[in-house]
Amino acid sequence: MQPFVSRSQTSLDTLDFIIKSKTRYDAFYKTELNSLLISLGIETLIISGVRTNLCCETTARRGFDKNYDIVFATATENQKMHEATLLNMEYGWAKIVTAIDVIEWLAHIGKT
Repeated sequence: MQPFVSRSQTSLDTLDFIIKSKTRYDAFYKTELNSLLISLGIETLIISGVRTNLCCETTARRGFDKNYDIVFATATENQKMHEATLLNMEYGWAKIVTAIDVIEWLAHIGKT
């Protein structure tokens, strides 16, 4: 499994990250991710990755169940699986955006 990465501070000017390994598709499963996000006052999760239908979707669903707002910018090598996942998520509980949208949004909030 790939590690999840989360900002250790809310400032966009810092390069401090916390990197932890995970053992399941769900980045919340047996990790300190939820406690970390709560301690930082995080309310919105930006989920990005290359397996829309696996780790990204699983973590996004768990995040939604934990009352986080979900922004989803991902990809996968199978277009049909990718589109099916995005359709389900957009209908149910996630805002679907492009990676460019996320980059522009982060740049904007970094200036305020």
